[in-house]
Amino acid sequence: RCLNSSIGMEDAESCCYGDEYPCNRENKEEEDEDEEEETGGSSRETGERKRTTVMVCRVCNSRNACIVFLPCRHLCSCKACEAFLDSCPVCKSAKSATIEALIS
Repeated sequence: RCLNSSIGMEDAESCCYGDEYPCNRENKEEEDEDEEEETGGSSRETGERKRTTVMVCRVCNSRNACIVFLPCRHLCSCKACEAFLDSCPVCKSAKSATIEALIS
């Protein structure tokens, strides 16, 4: 495990830290929604639905997300849309590089 001492964050986590980044506010809201769903009766169905929507491209909303943006490490775009983006669609940080994630 690699720890970034200046921000107290593991290397595998996104570099977007603090509440000033939009992606962290969204993640906090999603966690709150997840807690509310867990108290409901059909949390398994909503959890499955949520997992499938998380993997959809944030630009076209039709293809699977398979591109990881660097340096923020958000998995949020398909190959087709990535070519037209200069910044991450989630946190709007400038794109320095991308990696194709092969998920099975």
